[in-house]
Amino acid sequence: MENNHYCLVLSGGGAKGVYHIGVWKALKELGIQVDAFIGNSIGAVISAFLAQGLDEVLEVIGGSIGLDYVLNIPKDLIVNGELNIRLNKKDAFKEFYRSVLAKRGLDTSPFRTLLETHINEDCIRRDGKDFGVVSFNLSEMKPREVYIEEMEEGELINYVLASSAFPGFERPEIGGKKYIDGGVYDNIPYAMARSRGYKNIIVVDISGIGVKKKMNIEGVRMVYIKNSINMGRVLDFDRKFLDEFTQLGYLDTMRTFGQLTGFYYFIIPNTELEESFKEYLKSVPAQSRIISRAMTLNKNYHPSTAAEAVRLLFPKRSRFDRQWLPVFVDCAAKSLSLKRIRKWKYDEIFEEMLKQEESVRVQFHSMIARDRKKIEASIRKEIRKKSLIKTPYIYHLLVEHYLHERLKKPLNRLLSERFPELATGVCFLEMMQDFITYESTQKDNAATAFSWKRDQ
Repeated sequence: MENNHYCLVLSGGGAKGVYHIGVWKALKELGIQVDAFIGNSIGAVISAFLAQGLDEVLEVIGGSIGLDYVLNIPKDLIVNGELNIRLNKKDAFKEFYRSVLAKRGLDTSPFRTLLETHINEDCIRRDGKDFGVVSFNLSEMKPREVYIEEMEEGELINYVLASSAFPGFERPEIGGKKYIDGGVYDNIPYAMARSRGYKNIIVVDISGIGVKKKMNIEGVRMVYIKNSINMGRVLDFDRKFLDEFTQLGYLDTMRTFGQLTGFYYFIIPNTELEESFKEYLKSVPAQSRIISRAMTLNKNYHPSTAAEAVRLLFPKRSRFDRQWLPVFVDCAAKSLSLKRIRKWKYDEIFEEMLKQEESVRVQFHSMIARDRKKIEASIRKEIRKKSLIKTPYIYHLLVEHYLHERLKKPLNRLLSERFPELATGVCFLEMMQDFITYESTQKDNAATAFSWKRDQ
């Protein structure tokens, strides 16, 4: 019988490691069995907790952790969860400076205390889950990849600290040798899992600083999960970021395993509605809108069918997608700058898009009530800097209803580079209300037919 259990490889990335907590929550919900944990830096820390079965403890820590859980820093030097060296706090700065000199690096004693409070080496060894970390032996200038059975008795926590000794932190010693973060050698220790003989491997990449080696996937069933939104920094302990990045780990994992659809957004699939949309696209009004919108991108192109027009409209990455509704909805949501880090049902996202479209139109009318020269000067500046800072749909309204021809062409060119989803999004917004009506009518007809059959 085939063994479908996995080895989980967790990358380094400091505070961004909360992403791993979200990933694990999703894996548990999906019933994915994991028998081995290999990590670097914060990935090594999370791996130790998971190898001991402390995922619930990990969630609690992730929900409250701050910079003071990791480093011994005067509270006056912590602002919004980050280290902020302010010269007007002279006493706090002197205390901090003396500590750095004494430790030859930032004092990580709170982090050691956190690990010693929760991690039980005997328990990890007894439970039989495989566990490994990578670090770098600074004394001998060579990497150290070490598995649970190779760790000397009583040294497991030191190996975890060695793997997570970010440059600038105090350097742990094991056997008289000083160690630093394994990220200087391999931030994603996938090769350790391969050399251990694992064939089913889940890799979680949180875009941390460090060496990222090429992964040989031949002969391996590998699942690769990476943060779909680039946010946060290694020592960013802002509470809002930590909560959102944890949730992103959960959502990215659910999408990777096919439980959610979308590219930018996380949409709960609805096969019945997606098939209904395909039928709707066969209608004359829908085909007319799609072809008309496609021709605005290329006036010399005259698609004969809606399918041809869709291939022109869709971003390149989506031109061969078989399910069109998720692509249209994803592009429309991005055009309106809807909230990304959440799960969406189709009816919820339709309702939010209708509200946001109206809100953007109000902003647009408020904008054009001002001096035209100032508006055009602002647009020219954005074009020159190639920095579009407004909601994409506002630019569409400006091009369609306000700007002179001399600004339309360069703005359209920049929009096609920065927001290739805009044309598809606008097209769906033009059809959305009609599709909602169509779908409602189809349901009413189906209900009537069912009632008639039942009464026979």
